[in-house]
Amino acid sequence: MTSEITDDMLRDIMPNLPAAKRQLYLPFLNEAMREFEIANYLRASAFLAQLAHESAELRYFEEIASGKAYEGRKDLGNTQPGDGVKYKGHGPIQITGRSNHADCGKALGLDLINNPTLITQPPNAFRSAGWYWDTRGLNSLADQRLFKAITKKINGGYNGLADRQKYYDRALRIIPEDFAMGAASLNVPPDEKHGDVTPSAIAAAPVVTAATPVTTTTTITTTTTPDVTGGAGVEVEAGDDGDAASTPGQ
Repeated sequence: MTSEITDDMLRDIMPNLPAAKRQLYLPFLNEAMREFEIANYLRASAFLAQLAHESAELRYFEEIASGKAYEGRKDLGNTQPGDGVKYKGHGPIQITGRSNHADCGKALGLDLINNPTLITQPPNAFRSAGWYWDTRGLNSLADQRLFKAITKKINGGYNGLADRQKYYDRALRIIPEDFAMGAASLNVPPDEKHGDVTPSAIAAAPVVTAATPVTTTTTITTTTTPDVTGGAGVEVEAGDDGDAASTPGQ
């Protein structure tokens, strides 16, 4: 029985993620998956597929766009001047908007109202994704293989569905069907729990932001501009079809 995501699995699902980043992220990814019970083959496959699309294979933890498109979006809780930019997508699932940042911060014990980029840091980043996954009931949908419905819950539409599906199909092939995680072991010092992944290693890992060039490889065979243009909780406007032009976020 396989009890955690391994380096080989993550490499094969997200081949464009550098080895050093895989080593850094894996302990936090696995811990978050345990904490939020993303603990079987179907849940893990769906979760990793959605993260792969949202973050261009865990390489973008902050939305590339400025966030100005979210200014005044009351449905996101953006009621103060500058909220759109400040609360643009953060973390591997792209938490977006003042309200989502506030709710996520309350749940994780983080001040995301004053410091929204805290969820771009690896220990918090994967927990933010797990929190969003859990609060939207996505484990249940994953157990039923309702991947399109999961996309709607995250994206508000079906933006990037084909790319998400490619990652999902790949993950289903790579993660063993007997995959099963145990309970999370929280509150253990990072260098004791994660071996070489120490606080200094975390601090040394740069967060990719909007200043980073946007032309990257997002699948094994296709080079595209990554669709990191928004985040979880952004609803598609009425009449939109969920394509990149009409949907400000994912």
